[in-house]
Amino acid sequence: MHPTDSSHALFGDGRAIPTLLVWTAFFAALIILYLVLNWLPILLASAGLTARHALFAQVLFNGGGFIACLASAPLFDGRRAWRVAFCAFAAIPCLLFAMALPNGTWSSLALAFLLGTAILTTQSYLYSIVPAVYPQALGGTGVGAAVAWGRIGSITWPLIGAWVLQSTNSPASVLTAIIPVAILAGVSAVAIPWSLRGRAAIAA
Repeated sequence: MHPTDSSHALFGDGRAIPTLLVWTAFFAALIILYLVLNWLPILLASAGLTARHALFAQVLFNGGGFIACLASAPLFDGRRAWRVAFCAFAAIPCLLFAMALPNGTWSSLALAFLLGTAILTTQSYLYSIVPAVYPQALGGTGVGAAVAWGRIGSITWPLIGAWVLQSTNSPASVLTAIIPVAILAGVSAVAIPWSLRGRAAIAA
């Protein structure tokens, strides 16, 4: 595809704002996903959990995500999908903050499960909403660009984690430091369907 055609696919016909929202949401959401997934064992070990419990927490994180994806998938076909996404995105900052506090073994495991549930629900939402932004013929370009920005986010997380850890010398502070990133992801993602309504009004 010619660069001009790609630009039109992404930004033409009133798609500029929705595209920027999609990119921002994917970028921020992948930072959250990979940072939590990779820092979770370090955080739990620093909190005094055994290696066995830390490994189990990762299993629960992924298990919660699996269950959430299955349960939330039918909900993302309707017009109320943004409400499910809002609840999941709103839960993430609260769970990050709770996970950063001193917790016992069972509460840490429960928080890991809930965090996985919330984060993977938001991932499902993002992949379900992107096709609505672009016409069918341009969907490949739109999804590909969104995934690319997500991958940039996944590459960025080690730099953020290392910088925060070096500055604070506290693994728990890594989780609280990305709360603004989680809020950014949520605001951007929930705003996508509203930006599409605006585009429809312009087109009319």
